Amino acid sequence: MDVIDKQLGIANEQTLIELSNKGIYKRALKESKNMTLSAEKIHECYIVKLDGETCTIKSPLDESQCSCVSRGMCRHIITAILLLKAQLSPVSYTHLRAHETLSDL
Repeated sequence: MDVIDKQLGIANEQTLIELSNKGIYKRALKESKNMTLSAEKIHECYIVKLDGETCTIKSPLDESQCSCVSRGMCRHIITAILLLKAQLSPVSYTHLRAHETLSDL
């Protein structure tokens, strides 16, 4: 399993709020429920297209980028992470140790 997949598996609500803020997280969560994932994995990152923007989800997650005008962690990136998490099989994370966190990867 790639490092990016491990990070996506470990990322939770608190992690995503810390990357952005609670408002962006809530908006992304709401928007992700009505979207389908269009993503391609290239090496150690995912290229995700949504809302006319292109997000590159990288490891560590805080280095992810978006083509929108936002300078920081935008709703597109958080939405992309949520969609990727929903698509990745929970079974693939069963080998992670209970104490493993994003900073351990």
